[in-house]
Amino acid sequence: MTEDPVPVSGAEFALFAGDQLELWKRLEGATIEHLDHGTGRIVQVRQYQGIPLICLACPSQAGDIVYKPDGFRFGRVASIHIPAELAEPFLSWKQERSKQAAEAEQTRQAAEQAAAQARKAAEQAAAQARKAAEEWRARNAAEAEQARKAAEAKKTRRGATRQAKCWQCKAPLDNTVDSTCLTCGWIICSCGACASECRTGRERPSPRRQQSSWH
Repeated sequence: MTEDPVPVSGAEFALFAGDQLELWKRLEGATIEHLDHGTGRIVQVRQYQGIPLICLACPSQAGDIVYKPDGFRFGRVASIHIPAELAEPFLSWKQERSKQAAEAEQTRQAAEQAAAQARKAAEQAAAQARKAAEEWRARNAAEAEQARKAAEAKKTRRGATRQAKCWQCKAPLDNTVDSTCLTCGWIICSCGACASECRTGRERPSPRRQQSSWH
């Protein structure tokens, strides 16, 4: 029993067959569905300069319509009823082509995802670098401002006439007579004290104690 022909896409069969004359020759007598001229059939396949020429006959069209394989790929032949013995290799080819297309799509999507992740990582790194640079500039500016204010305060303390009392021995102090500590800017008492929290003052020997040790 002869199996019934199998309808397949005209464009897909043209991709499958290419310019192989023997495959197109096996379609002589096959029914086709034309988008403009309706049902017809392939009446003859011949070769011209190595390219198959497929002749179609449609009742609504006077004379044959001649297509090259490219005409099927991009033309108006919606379907071809191919012989059953051609259906198996055609369907295997179609399945493999679909598999390759799916793999190519997965590869493309993976590449796009990797590129997007790389762009995101680069943007995050750039943002972190900008933030670190901004913090560094702000910190340096704050430190510079603090140093400027400290220098101005020290200059003010050294330049003005000041009188005070020693926090340690309560002796009167006068910066026009007594020395000024270069560390804290306070007036140095004859007992050796300057500011109570000044490390230099704590380590400074007391002139009074030195004088008493000489007698």
